[in-house]
Amino acid sequence: YPIDIHSPTGAGTVIQHVPAGDWYEIPYRCLVPQKIDNLLMASRSISSDHVAHSSLRVMPPVAGIGEAAGTAAALCLKSGCKPAELPGEQLVEKLIQQGQPLIQGQAARA
Repeated sequence: YPIDIHSPTGAGTVIQHVPAGDWYEIPYRCLVPQKIDNLLMASRSISSDHVAHSSLRVMPPVAGIGEAAGTAAALCLKSGCKPAELPGEQLVEKLIQQGQPLIQGQAARA
């Protein structure tokens, strides 16, 4: 589906399409607050600029963000670490095991 980028000044909207075969990632670090331990952000409230927010504010990415946050919380609980200490690669590996269609190695840059 197209990405509709709303101007922060209200001056209009730009419609962009991700080229066929291309993809983008939402880094795990977008879900981890810098100054609060033991908290993960999910849904549309993650850290992003307005252009990135245009692509992640719709339901399919929001569902994936929620699954990633929940999975990260479970991994942190199991290993006794804080969310900021959880390696992104470990989260990606678990999400792939759970059936998420991620590209292993490429999506692990956290």
